[in-house]
Amino acid sequence: MLTRWLEWTAQAPEEVTTAYRHLRFPPLPDLLEPFRGRNLVMIDGAVLANDAQAERILRPLRELQPDLDTLARVPVTAVSRIHLDPEQPVPGDGASELLDALPPSAVGKLIEAAGAESGTSLFSTERLHLGGAAHWVVRRQAVARSPASTRSS
Repeated sequence: MLTRWLEWTAQAPEEVTTAYRHLRFPPLPDLLEPFRGRNLVMIDGAVLANDAQAERILRPLRELQPDLDTLARVPVTAVSRIHLDPEQPVPGDGASELLDALPPSAVGKLIEAAGAESGTSLFSTERLHLGGAAHWVVRRQAVARSPASTRSS
């Protein structure tokens, strides 16, 4: 599924920002039944488009036939809840790095290290696909680092 999401993000318009996560939910009674005790892949995000455009853009993700499809039009006040993070403080630790691409050769290693069969104790591992202004910042940084941008005329 990670490979298909990466292929989709390469073609997604800049009006789209998504997140791909491997999640491991412990079998705790406080968790909602659809999540309790399961290892899941979750894709969420935001699309700045009308309903027809959003449906066309998201169709390839829906073709993956998710167990639970939470992609829907929401008011701006609900955007902070799209990622389904807890609203109250919770203990945690994290690390991040901004990449301009995830090479296909890294996909297998990532699944091996963080996928459902990995045995990792991490609750969540995540990749973000940045659209909009963030998309262009990453692109400009990539161009600035390329050998073609350092040549003099």
